[in-house]
Amino acid sequence: MLQRVSCFQKTLDERERVAEDVLVKVFTAGYWLMKEELPNHKIKSLLQQVGMSDIKHFLHRSQGALREMFLTLGKTVQDTFLSKLKQAAHFGLLVDDLTDISVTEQMISFAQFYNKSGRAVETGFLSINNLLEDSPPANASTITNCIIETMDKFGLDSRKLSSFVSDGAAVMTGSRSGVATKLKELNPQLINFHCICHRLALACTDTLSSVSYINSVLKWLSQWWYMFQNSPKKMAVYLKTQAEMKALTLSTEKACSQVLRRLKKACTTRWLSFDASVKAVYADYLALIHTLNSLKDGDATCLGLFTKVTGVKFIGTVYILSEVLPHLSTMSKAFQKGAVDFSQIAPTIEYTKGKLDDAVETKSLINRLKEDLQEDGRLGLLDMNASEHQYQGLENLLCNYVDALKANIDKRFQESLPVVCAWSIFDPLKVPNKDHPGFKLYGKRQVQTIAEHFTSSMPANQKGSVQEEMKTDFAKLKYDMLTWKQDLPEECNPSESPCKVTAIEWCLQRICSLSHFYPKISNVADIMLSTPVSNAWPERGASCVKRVKTRFRSTLKNDMLQSLLQVSINGPATGTDDSKWLIERSVKAWTTAKNRRRLPTRSREETVQLQSESQVHDVVDTGVQTEGLEEMEEVRCVREEVEAFFKACNLPNAPDDEDVNEFGDDEGFEDDELLFE
Repeated sequence: MLQRVSCFQKTLDERERVAEDVLVKVFTAGYWLMKEELPNHKIKSLLQQVGMSDIKHFLHRSQGALREMFLTLGKTVQDTFLSKLKQAAHFGLLVDDLTDISVTEQMISFAQFYNKSGRAVETGFLSINNLLEDSPPANASTITNCIIETMDKFGLDSRKLSSFVSDGAAVMTGSRSGVATKLKELNPQLINFHCICHRLALACTDTLSSVSYINSVLKWLSQWWYMFQNSPKKMAVYLKTQAEMKALTLSTEKACSQVLRRLKKACTTRWLSFDASVKAVYADYLALIHTLNSLKDGDATCLGLFTKVTGVKFIGTVYILSEVLPHLSTMSKAFQKGAVDFSQIAPTIEYTKGKLDDAVETKSLINRLKEDLQEDGRLGLLDMNASEHQYQGLENLLCNYVDALKANIDKRFQESLPVVCAWSIFDPLKVPNKDHPGFKLYGKRQVQTIAEHFTSSMPANQKGSVQEEMKTDFAKLKYDMLTWKQDLPEECNPSESPCKVTAIEWCLQRICSLSHFYPKISNVADIMLSTPVSNAWPERGASCVKRVKTRFRSTLKNDMLQSLLQVSINGPATGTDDSKWLIERSVKAWTTAKNRRRLPTRSREETVQLQSESQVHDVVDTGVQTEGLEEMEEVRCVREEVEAFFKACNLPNAPDDEDVNEFGDDEGFEDDELLFE
């Protein structure tokens, strides 16, 4: 008996010895799947492919156990982010709506705050919620209640909510019943901010309505893309025409990918996506015209587009867009970076407007079009003759388009630009020397704008005193900022493009550490650091939802989707010390959540028999019950002998027949027969 038990005892000893190490490896594999946005069920095949020798000792393989592991990993990442967020003095909320693959309207939210311990501005994923789960309409009340419930669920103080950034929709920014207006009831000093990137995109969209032909050209570009995207035959003809036009023999796949270009999608719902579409048409206009010409006889769509895009006005408009849109795209990308450099917002807008004026004054694109239409030019094969009247019409179109674009940019930015630009006074590189005449007046007008903005919700009898305290703090701060010029680190060097930390962000961080010297300004500085000027993070979160919740994973519930997004967005990179610490913490949380003792399995027939027997109630006479007592006494004696045997052989506790597998599955000891022998 001892010789037979020894093999089983060795297996149990080895299983107990490697139990923690096996769990760490399994959780590491699960974390890698979540970080790489791969399906959860791949974990079993992943563990087998990596050749883990101790995988046989991993017994928690049921769907319930694996699901709890993924949820625990997401919960650990979430708790890590929330612990830092709760320590912040203020935080800003970024919110956007989206519709996932299962046609469910979701609200995704991010939070930005200044981490004093890490001395850095952090932005992270907060939550994703089904808006229509409890309320039919997704109106301002529903969104506001969802935000408040999320903050209560995570234990966040609503009084610390200092800013709210959205895409500028009426339901978000409505002055009477918008979400921002309702949130101001929780914190009257809340800053409602319309995303700068969305403002620019709306300004460009508004311009299309005032210049009808530009709008028509962009619609034709969209039709062009859809025509080739939905027809492999037409796409093959287009690529072959490109190769023939360029007189190249494409012998390798790499050469094909570098030389042959496809059209880019153009749509108004994405930020300035027309820039890439116009570039593709501008580069391969000849190949496109020849493709339409070869297909127009048998296709009405090709014939219709061919008649619209072969004129001088169309190709001239493409030249106009190729000159204007890159400047707008550069400005949009600068705003999407999210760096705290408020001093560059107004100059960037003015620089872009200046570039647009230069394009009108120099008329360089008209001159370039004339050269390309010559016989030896880039478009000489078109044999297209343009008159001076047509060139004059293109010049007028350029002037009208640029004037409308500048007017819409000014209209969209005039509301928030003064307050945001006033924050530029905290740039120490711009403070003049003490002997300069402008030192005393530096920042006087901007600090007044800041003081009025942050005291707008205060009672009238308190506004004056608080504003004077802010002005006094900034007057003292100017002298410190003069000495801070010499202390600027190399990472704030403006010659580095892009610099890791801007001078304004570095200065604001230093002001936050001197709260005892500048009580009012330090509070404003913390709010400024936690205020995002762009809603780019929720847009990136929406893209992450589309990658995670795909057509093959459309049944994902929001709790699992929340965990997957937490790891994908907020989780540290795999293989780092932070990820290893997070995995170890998740293993500890999972093992201590409840008793996970492995129990012997019962077959389905035994389970059904036990359930049926438990429902049968026997009625016997009192005189016969003594036989049942004797049988119970015998069972007790046998059980005591079995427990004594287990104790003598140094085996685990004897299994209890009344226990039930906690997962209700077919997991158990691998050597049940040997155990009961």
